[in-house]
Amino acid sequence: MAKMRPYGQSVHTHSAAHTLGPHAVVMLARPHQPPPLGCLPDMRSADEEPARLAAPEVLDDWTARFVAQLAVPRAQHIGLTCADGSAEQLLLDVADGSWAVLRQDGGRSLVRQGGPARLWDAVEEHVRRWRADGSPPLERFGITVGPDGQRITWSAR
Repeated sequence: MAKMRPYGQSVHTHSAAHTLGPHAVVMLARPHQPPPLGCLPDMRSADEEPARLAAPEVLDDWTARFVAQLAVPRAQHIGLTCADGSAEQLLLDVADGSWAVLRQDGGRSLVRQGGPARLWDAVEEHVRRWRADGSPPLERFGITVGPDGQRITWSAR
């Protein structure tokens, strides 16, 4: 039997468990719109530091992006074009004001983060664990839903 790694809220009793299929679109079934963005944070207010994972490495890969969403479920992803024509990727949690903005500088990936939670650190940790388990495809993910919430798991190698 494959080992399952739990992520998300723990559930003591469950009412359903399903395996996700390839390119399952869970979030499009939301019955509500994401919260309004309001004003964007001052993204120059934090020091820039090297990112362990580049934004395209995570945000351009469908399954890696799904894993990232598990790490920061309230965050919205916004692609930005700066005045100089460069591109930045913003993760923003409007509920608590946390944010992370990533950019490429030549071959380096850089991140600035602000607010109470370090969103990109959480994404990097989740993606690192998923990769350590062999980067399982969505067919090896499962979701358990119960009265106290949901839990998403994936089977390791």
